[in-house]
Amino acid sequence: MTEEESAVYQSYYEEALSAPMDYVVHDTNASFDDKLREAAADGGWEFYGRWWRLVELLTAKDGHCYDVSTERGWRFLACDMGNFCPVSVAECKDLVDTLLEYGLLDRVSYEEHKHVVSRRVIRNADGYAKKVAKARLGSWKTNSRKRSTSGGSEDAGRGAERDAER
Repeated sequence: MTEEESAVYQSYYEEALSAPMDYVVHDTNASFDDKLREAAADGGWEFYGRWWRLVELLTAKDGHCYDVSTERGWRFLACDMGNFCPVSVAECKDLVDTLLEYGLLDRVSYEEHKHVVSRRVIRNADGYAKKVAKARLGSWKTNSRKRSTSGGSEDAGRGAERDAER
């Protein structure tokens, strides 16, 4: 990869990394994760459902985190969590505390910044961003060749991003 291609790839990667993802990566064996099994054994199916609702929300959010440093932040999270059935701020706080206790949320992000973050969602965002950046770079290379032979200046890299998301 040339230096220019590397810079273009990095730019596409960084843009895609914090952007909302179009889908949740849900491993078929996720229910066998020791942390999740232990937490779900204590909290039941409702807990398990709320965990996956939170994963969906984090996946779809810019930056893949919720800032709960204010009561307003907690209200937003509770409102989003309650999309299917009402969730109070107190219930939301209890859920986050439980997820922190079992290691399903990142304690450092929460304690230092009051951000609700899942390391698994961040890892999935990394993989997603790499796929998007690779596809967009391929499109950029193709269009660079076309521009160099035709003198055009358009960049169709975003079309490749849509293809990578499918």
